[in-house]
Amino acid sequence: MAPSKNISDNYCDDCKSHLGKRYFGLFGTKTPTKCHSCSKQLCSTCAGNHTLMPFEEGNEPPLTEKSALKSYCDDCFQKASILDYSRSYDVIEATNSSDGVVNLLFAHGGGSTRAMFRPHARILSSKGYRCILFDMPGHGTLVRTTLTLDECSKTVKEILEKESCVPSRTIYI
Repeated sequence: MAPSKNISDNYCDDCKSHLGKRYFGLFGTKTPTKCHSCSKQLCSTCAGNHTLMPFEEGNEPPLTEKSALKSYCDDCFQKASILDYSRSYDVIEATNSSDGVVNLLFAHGGGSTRAMFRPHARILSSKGYRCILFDMPGHGTLVRTTLTLDECSKTVKEILEKESCVPSRTIYI
């Protein structure tokens, strides 16, 4: 007996891309990923872009299983994320500063966000450094901005101008 196919066409609730056909048959059902909070259906790209593991700052659980990762739609991801989506960078002011504070501009690597530098910034701000943590294009709050050298340069330039950073007193990390 042949499996029955082509029950319905589906679309991602976030990006509206076509998910293909759903197949029902001998080996079960192939279904799209669902948002952990609201159950919207997601394509693999959106599910992968909006994946979090349960996290409480200072109490990180070990990531031992893929099932520990939770996928979210864009709206639920912004609510569940530790990032403040109203801005794309954070400034942690120096708490023990003298005249002419040095700015430290933190740039994260691929697959990360500005949040990875929060512990470093807390310590360095207590040593007199002003720390600026930003999301690179294609990451964090800028996930919908294409990651190119031009976009990275534009992002850094805008932050430096908005924060009145003097080039001779700014270190890019």
